[in-house]
Parts: sequence; C-alpha cells; structure tokens
Amino acid sequence: DPVSEWDQPPADMQPPGSVIVKDYAAQTPLVQEESQEGKRLSYVQISIDNSNSIAAINFLLKDEDTGTWYKDGGKDFRVILAEAIPNSFYDLSNGAGLKVWPGILDWMSGMFLKPEESPPQALENGSEIEDVNPGNQMGDDVCKEYRLSKENVLENFLRVSVQKNTEEELNLVSFDTDLPGDVVLHWGVCKDDAKRWEILQGEYPSDTIVFRRRALQTTLQRKDNGTGSWGVLCIDDQHEGLLFVLKLKGDNTWLNNNGDDFYIPLT
Repeated sequence: DPVSEWDQPPADMQPPGSVIVKDYAAQTPLVQEESQEGKRLSYVQISIDNSNSIAAINFLLKDEDTGTWYKDGGKDFRVILAEAIPNSFYDLSNGAGLKVWPGILDWMSGMFLKPEESPPQALENGSEIEDVNPGNQMGDDVCKEYRLSKENVLENFLRVSVQKNTEEELNLVSFDTDLPGDVVLHWGVCKDDAKRWEILQGEYPSDTIVFRRRALQTTLQRKDNGTGSWGVLCIDDQHEGLLFVLKLKGDNTWLNNNGDDFYIPLT
C-alpha cells in the first residue's frame, strides 16, 4: 500500500550488512567508492522481487559521524514503485543517459541526464521537479534528485531525575533542558522489559494531547529566565519504565537517543 506506514522489508530484499530495526525497518550502510575523476560516491543497490507486490520504498539518511538524520523537507523520502509514477520523477524512456562514474555502478548509467540537455534541478524542499519529456510514456528508469545540507552539530543538555513518593506510590519524573523554543515531550510508559509503548491512564499535565492512540505529547513549560524548558510527570508504581523522545516545534526536528527511544527505569 503506497500510503501505509513502514513495514519490514523482506529478507531477500535487504542488501548485505543490513541490520533489523525493531519490527518495521532496516538500516543498511552505503558502500563508498571513488570514481576515476576522484569523486567520492556513496551508494546502495536494492533488488526487488516483483512477486512481493511492493508499492513504494520509504527511507531516511543518517550521518553516522554526527548522528544527523536527513529527510525530505521533514517527511520520509519515498520511491514509488507502482505503475502510476507521478510527474515528479524524470522520464528517461528514450534511454538518455551518461556514465557519470565510469567503472562504477554500470546499472545506474541510464538514470542520469546529459548535462548539456537539461541538468537535474536540485531542490532543497523536495518539491516536484518538472518532467523532462512530459509527452512520452514512462519507461523503466526514473531519477529524482535532492539537495542535502549538512548542519552544524549543537550541544544542549537534558536532565531527567526521578523521585519516589512511597506513601502515594508515585514516581515524580522531572525534565530540565536548555533547548531553545517550544519543546514537546513525546512519551509513553511500559510494564516490562519488552519496552512496549503504552498510554498512561489517569491525569496528565496541561498542554498534553494523545498522539495516534499510541503516545502522549506534552509541551514543556518555558523557564522564566528564557534559558530552556522544564516539566514534571506523575507515574504510578505499576509501570516499570518511561519511554520518550523530544520534538522541537519550530522546525519539526525529532531528538532521540542515537536512533533509539530514551528509556528511564522506574523500579
């Protein structure tokens, strides 16, 4: 289904070196080579069995050096594999192509336009790119190009402390951060080592909403001195841990624990 959420790719579709991520994704390192012109190229080839009836591939890119995740204007990158491919892809049915990296990736040689004809337009926000040959029927090769801007790494702090109230059988979990702007705590609780997200039953802090019936989102309160935000959660002793990630409202940035959820034990 081209509009469904992520599903685990079949084992025979995962390139060598792939690592399973939970039950809905895989992480695959890109292969790095150098062309005859001295240009460094990182790539991955994914083979697809048509019998699997896969309609689309969703993906993100991660810079392992900085931990930065790259998206398509805040959304997942998506490669449509269904028959009705939108005009945002290049029509290369005439076989126009150029071996940009001779000796490397011969299988990609038909997927790049000749520079003197009409070079691909790199768009920062991943919006639609005009069809090169709008009058032709779609061929087997398609190509879409994006511009990825490398960002500077900024260091901020997040302090989390837990206090127990044995009389009322409650855990008070406090958050303190110097992150700028409006910070949203995307959180849930778990009852065992499986760390399966659940919604806490009971009263929530103000400015809390239910997110897709799977998690809670609480906007942290701004500090009076303007140096960050803070918040407090009350969680009963029936839960073993707290799971959360942070979201910055202004630029829709998600912050996690090196690709995993933050986890705070409450036992």
